[in-house]
Amino acid sequence: MAQIRLRGSYINLDSAAERRAGMEANLARQGLDKTVRRFSALPGDDRPAGISRGELGCLLSHQAIVEGAEEGVYSLILEDDVLFPDRFRAYFETMLRQAIGAEWDILFLCQALNISTVLPFYILLDQKRKLGDIYAPDFDTFITVDSRQFYSCTTAAYMVSPKGREKVAAVLRDTAAAGYPHPVDILYKLAIGDKRISAKFVFPYILGVDSRHQTHMAERSSNKAGDAVFDCINLFVAGIDISELRREARAMLEDADFDSDAFVASQIIYRQLKKESAR
Repeated sequence: MAQIRLRGSYINLDSAAERRAGMEANLARQGLDKTVRRFSALPGDDRPAGISRGELGCLLSHQAIVEGAEEGVYSLILEDDVLFPDRFRAYFETMLRQAIGAEWDILFLCQALNISTVLPFYILLDQKRKLGDIYAPDFDTFITVDSRQFYSCTTAAYMVSPKGREKVAAVLRDTAAAGYPHPVDILYKLAIGDKRISAKFVFPYILGVDSRHQTHMAERSSNKAGDAVFDCINLFVAGIDISELRREARAMLEDADFDSDAFVASQIIYRQLKKESAR
């Protein structure tokens, strides 16, 4: 492990015993069970809020971890639906060596794009190819990218730097006066957009999201993309098995509802973006 002071927490409801067991097993397998400890998720309550109880509890849990971080410590914050690549520990150590010297308040270990916005998605697809086979057993090349153009949502996995702790805590703390209008990830998105906090993400991602688990994102009336958001996260995770994603993509060609016009349009847009990026 890089020579830094690191403490981690994973957020887990007392009622989610199966998720807890899965997280404990994964952390032990990666040799991180002494570094990353369980945080008993705070429940939502009856205080006035513009978000659901579940989203409120999630926000309060993230806030408690950030505000409770020790001075000079890098905080690793995980939710209990993260998907671990087999080589996560090696990826994490490589990422730390490259990222710790950079300036950031938050470093996302995975993040979701707005999948209705084409250009950021294309840029990451192009970058993925330039880095080589991110699923190869010996892959070890990671970069950090500014989040402002890319980050849409999810707080499944991220780090908070010692210098950024108070800024991130203030963003979470100050939302109470406004009546908690946004869930935690959207608060971060807004704060990144107006430069109250600086954020980067590691690419390719080193953790994914287990789409078998229900998340608080499903509670949002604005969330119409469903599992597609999580599939798009996992497409960019180093070292995981995406054979099922590929199988589902091929199966769509045979689906009765397959829209050939939409497929052709997507390829036209992709080729045009490729030409523009080469200029």
